[in-house]
Amino acid sequence: MILFAAATARELEHFCPGNEGFDFKSGLRQAAVYCGCRVGFLVCGLGPLNAALGLQRLLLSGSGVELVINVGIAGSYDLEEYPLGSVCRAKAEIWPEYGIRTGDAHVDVRALGFPLLGRGKSALWNRIDLDAEELSGFKDILHLGPDAPWNRAVSLSVSGVSGSVALARRLAQGYRADMENMEGFALAYVCRVHGVPFVEIRTISNLAGSRAGSDWNLKAAFASLGRTWDRLWKRKKEMR
Repeated sequence: MILFAAATARELEHFCPGNEGFDFKSGLRQAAVYCGCRVGFLVCGLGPLNAALGLQRLLLSGSGVELVINVGIAGSYDLEEYPLGSVCRAKAEIWPEYGIRTGDAHVDVRALGFPLLGRGKSALWNRIDLDAEELSGFKDILHLGPDAPWNRAVSLSVSGVSGSVALARRLAQGYRADMENMEGFALAYVCRVHGVPFVEIRTISNLAGSRAGSDWNLKAAFASLGRTWDRLWKRKKEMR
């Protein structure tokens, strides 16, 4: 099964067409068939804890998940490069809050001495690269190759979103990141632990750190999210 996970019901409602038969607000997985594939939907909740717990519970239930695709909205660190309403696929997820804090916007993960997973050269610290060959099994079904119609971006996952443009700028520069979200790393990490391929696709809703109305466009972000479903599939067919 291909599982589509989002933090909120609103994101899934915009992403998935013909969703009248799905109770996204329940937070429970709802299964269907599309293009000959079993697909499921999960509202995992906001933030890294809800995301990790929600996906972990599902994967342990024996649901047969073969691929997890995280969809939703995110903040951009650079609206010129990643403008409002644009679609971005994460090429890496970084958790900038794990380690020893050495400044307002930087945490030294290796100074802590304890990786999140594994050891030696294979240790996982605070970054998960998402350009994996494990997606090759889906190349005939989904547009996931280098010719896919969206930007590639490095994403930061935070527990608390940036509250100022200055902080957002320091995070972007310190981690060479392009966008900010709250669930991506947690979902990618759970998938890594369970050996399940993971993809993250986000549409840009705002300039990270800014509260100015001119730096926000939720309508454009949700509209782009609504077009992503059709752009993702190589074949089109009714859901049942």
